[in-house]
Amino acid sequence: MDAERASYLKAVEAAFLALRGRGFMLSPRDVGLVDGWRSRGVPSRVVVAALDEAVTRFRGRRPPGVPLPSSLAYFEAQIEEAASLWRERTLSWEAPAQVAPLAQGEPAAVEDLRARVLAAVEAAGKSAEDPGTRDVLREAWRALSRAPADAEIWSLTAEVDQRMVDSAWAMLDEDAQAAIDAEAEARVAAPGGPMSESAQTEQRQRERARMVRERSALPDLVEVLCDPEL
Repeated sequence: MDAERASYLKAVEAAFLALRGRGFMLSPRDVGLVDGWRSRGVPSRVVVAALDEAVTRFRGRRPPGVPLPSSLAYFEAQIEEAASLWRERTLSWEAPAQVAPLAQGEPAAVEDLRARVLAAVEAAGKSAEDPGTRDVLREAWRALSRAPADAEIWSLTAEVDQRMVDSAWAMLDEDAQAAIDAEAEARVAAPGGPMSESAQTEQRQRERARMVRERSALPDLVEVLCDPEL
């Protein structure tokens, strides 16, 4: 087993076993799942954070003392959702940059994840000079802070992030919107291999969102969720 694979497996395994409070290693099926996320370039920190949230929700919906499922596969759907969101943010013409895993035994708590995103929104709001941008960020902060405690943090963050980008886009005049659309089209048309029409449409949307964030100095909330250094 190469060092990178071993480190990735160990980070996810340590987090899952720490959450369960029992066991010694992942099952062969679980190892296959982890290898799949690693091979697709999903950082181990994304897997660990999604797993931690899934476990928190599992415990919140069951009587105290109910043991966690013994297989990581039970939480596959929630982890896949987080992985898909991460991939949407990192898909580009180049391979995504490598991201260091979370420290072993330190899975981020759901409230810590929410607090991380809230802090990013608040910091951006304090530094924003445009009143309209401040209003957009203020609404994002309210949506995140007032969401139910059992809200899925990945879905919630993606929804608020999209709403934030849409609001910032709506504030731009027609000339600015046309310029962004033209630049997004040019980036999609750049050399990078054949793409289906649907893939091109998705790529244009990502490029447009990226430029709207840059123009309005908005944080990418899903990236903040994935990377504590942001």
